[in-house]
Amino acid sequence: MKTINIDLLIRILAEGGRLRSGADILDDSGRPLLAGNAETDNVETLLSLKLGGINLIPFDESSDAGVWDKNGNSIFQRLAGRPQKSPPRPGDHDLNLKAVTARMESACLEFKDKYSDFRSVFDETSRSIKENNGQMDMDKVIGPAEKMVRFLMNYDPSLSFLNRSPLTTENYPYHHAINVCNIGVAVLNRFNTNFSSIINRQLSLRFSEHDDIDPSARKDAFTYYIPGAIKEIAIGYFIHDIGKALIPDTIINKSTSLTEDEQRIVHGHAHEKGIEILERNHIRSLYIRNIVRWHHAAIYEGETGGYPEVPRPIEIPPYVKICKLVDIFDAMSSKRVYGEAADSAGVVARIYRKFAGKDPLLQFILHAFISEMGVCPTGSVIHLRNGQLAFVLDKQGPIVLPLTNIKGDPLSRYADPIDIDEKKKEDSFFDIDRRKAPLPPIQAFDILPAELREMFTRISIHNELKKQTT
Repeated sequence: MKTINIDLLIRILAEGGRLRSGADILDDSGRPLLAGNAETDNVETLLSLKLGGINLIPFDESSDAGVWDKNGNSIFQRLAGRPQKSPPRPGDHDLNLKAVTARMESACLEFKDKYSDFRSVFDETSRSIKENNGQMDMDKVIGPAEKMVRFLMNYDPSLSFLNRSPLTTENYPYHHAINVCNIGVAVLNRFNTNFSSIINRQLSLRFSEHDDIDPSARKDAFTYYIPGAIKEIAIGYFIHDIGKALIPDTIINKSTSLTEDEQRIVHGHAHEKGIEILERNHIRSLYIRNIVRWHHAAIYEGETGGYPEVPRPIEIPPYVKICKLVDIFDAMSSKRVYGEAADSAGVVARIYRKFAGKDPLLQFILHAFISEMGVCPTGSVIHLRNGQLAFVLDKQGPIVLPLTNIKGDPLSRYADPIDIDEKKKEDSFFDIDRRKAPLPPIQAFDILPAELREMFTRISIHNELKKQTT
């Protein structure tokens, strides 16, 4: 029995290929998730398996298993011969609590060190817009804003959960802008790399005489978004909600249901107030304007509730669709004036269920989003099949820190982190229990080990976290 990485297979099917595994993949009830004797070209099937935590697809070589490219050529032996190890993770060589949290603490302290500078830029921009009817002092804003965006483009997006407090809504607009920029650029880069590589392979098959050269490594290789475009898009992600600066605070901070008139005013933050601010400040970038105008629009045919109305959702650019998915993820994962934060793993699942299978390009974007965030994002508290609760330290694997024993009682001493992918090789029963929802953030924070709570307190940019833990 050989295995092939599911991300590789998703890419092949997205290009028009097909597979037959020869080995059934069953859920906990024994129902087939992937029938071994059936040939499939359905990318959504593989995305569902990935969302369920399956990273490797088994192939029974004794059957008529195979993988074929879009031209019908068998590529199974070439794929099955590849090493199937997971990508290297920081701390793999020393999997203990201190080693894994050291990276987390170092990265977050680096961000905390820049927090006051970034915050002053955001506050100055918001204040200027409110006081001058949409006008900004561009000389004061542009330089610092570009510096901040450059930092966020290289900051680990898996640590964004530390910028979302389950305890307070204070400074939510700023933290939301930071997270949408940080996560959005990471998803955009993954989409850009994967999609561009597909185009390059197709161009290479048709026109290249150099079959021994990786198409993406050529000097004339196609790239969907060039670095200059990504920089403009990143700025757009950071200011996607800029129009809310002209919406009355009494409406923005209202904890009860909005009236129809209030809802109409809030909806206007995108295509009315947001565009008005861009016009007043002579911001002409099409990338930024599209993000501000369309980040709440429908992104597939038949989607309801989007605004403003768009003639054809397929015309919404991929970078705007990414902004919408990330905007939804961060908003639902954060405490708001009208509700508590939802668990991030549950939010990823809900986003997948809503947007999967709508159109091929959106499916590709969704794959980039799930690959970047992980099925169980860092910071989640999940149930294991053996009855334990565990904190996700790293989405890859994932690497988890057990918090309780199999009876659900807190551990008397802290256990070392466990790589679930590696542990399953020794014990096939050891896995995430996907029948149970992860804990809500506020409840999860209460049961974290003191060492983690203390670390989060040291690096937290939320004063309320400090008050709650001292």
